[in-house]
Amino acid sequence: MCQGGWGLHARGGTTLDTTHFTSNDPAYVTRDRIRHEKRHRSQWLRYGLGFGIRYWRAGSNPCRNRYERQANLRWGGYRC
Repeated sequence: MCQGGWGLHARGGTTLDTTHFTSNDPAYVTRDRIRHEKRHRSQWLRYGLGFGIRYWRAGSNPCRNRYERQANLRWGGYRC
């Protein structure tokens, strides 16, 4: 996990490949959030670099994005 101001944490965090970027706010580093992001890591490992394109095509609405649903929306802090 990488913390800091990279701008990759608009919704609390972003996982790119096997690295999770988040802000310095401890509210974003919870057990559930880490489980959610581990699922995204698994997605990256399964699809490789093509996962970024797949995720983008699935849309920015997490409630409709199949990869966010697979990673458990509630664990990611989403309310749909």
